[in-house]
Amino acid sequence: MEVENHLIKELGNKFGLKEAQIDGVFTTGGAEDNLTAILCALNDAFPSFANEGFIGLAQRPVIYCSEESHHSVVKAARTVGLGKNSVRTVPVHDSLQMDARQLLEYIKEDQQAGNLPFLLIGT
Repeated sequence: MEVENHLIKELGNKFGLKEAQIDGVFTTGGAEDNLTAILCALNDAFPSFANEGFIGLAQRPVIYCSEESHHSVVKAARTVGLGKNSVRTVPVHDSLQMDARQLLEYIKEDQQAGNLPFLLIGT
């Protein structure tokens, strides 16, 4: 734990972050990374989430990720209780770049449906 804290602090310093902004964890791989990212984003976007869970949310949270994203994004969404339908997979161009126009269209559709976009996973 002490080594992890030290390394995270040093990485934050290298990126020029202020001391109060530096925080993080090391994970064992992609699946744990995605689960951790989703939980962090939920807690950031919905401050009551840690205590109230999804029952305290007025809108359905939505995740956007590239069709090239690791399958564990859907697994993590299911694990935290969001479900598969909270993950919107965005197509990519031949260059494997996310289709930004399609992403914006999905976001508009979700907002009009009363959903709340809260996380974009870039690959």
